[in-house]
Amino acid sequence: MEARERYLAGKPYLAVRVLNEDDTLADVTIDTPLGSRTFHDVAPGASAYQAYPLRTEMQDVPVTVTFATDVDGQQVTRERVVKAWRGR
Repeated sequence: MEARERYLAGKPYLAVRVLNEDDTLADVTIDTPLGSRTFHDVAPGASAYQAYPLRTEMQDVPVTVTFATDVDGQQVTRERVVKAWRGR
């Protein structure tokens, strides 16, 4: 997972990219105080990407990513939380 500040058309955004490193389709949910988005059936080797406009008063933004896939017929869910820091 990569979460960092990017500028689009001169405005700051939080850009989040999640790579499916598994060998099966996965559902990926990106959740931040700025918004949430779910991507269904992300292919192996493909990425889910979302950019959220940043408010000027925000210095660090918590990002929670939930990754769900089937392994041997059983649903497996992993979650990772990081903070994206502005200006880094």
